[in-house]
Amino acid sequence: MSKLSLFVIIFALAASNLFFVVREGRLNRQLAAVEKEASSREWNRRVVDFGLVFVNKVLRARNEVDFETRLDLENQVRGLNNPEILAGWREFTQSQTESEAQENVKSFLEILIRAAGATSTVTK
Repeated sequence: MSKLSLFVIIFALAASNLFFVVREGRLNRQLAAVEKEASSREWNRRVVDFGLVFVNKVLRARNEVDFETRLDLENQVRGLNNPEILAGWREFTQSQTESEAQENVKSFLEILIRAAGATSTVTK
């Protein structure tokens, strides 16, 4: 083989390596974005699932909510690992009067909706 053909082969291999390195970088960034989106969707699903459980077991309850249900809800709130949701939950659970509980539940539901990604303004 001549030196020129050897140089062309080495240049082609170096160019293809550079191409694949750049391509790998792009794919890694795309993968990171997809993983972030998937994580966000999973978290939003967990918030919405909790909201549905809260509505069904607390707001639609015909009797006082039992200890097991309250404990389950508390664990689910803590599992969301969101300080704002936890603070709203605590305000709701520490309500002293029915009217205070009603106001706090509205605030809590608004926090849940915002946390799940809704950004529209809510009129009071």
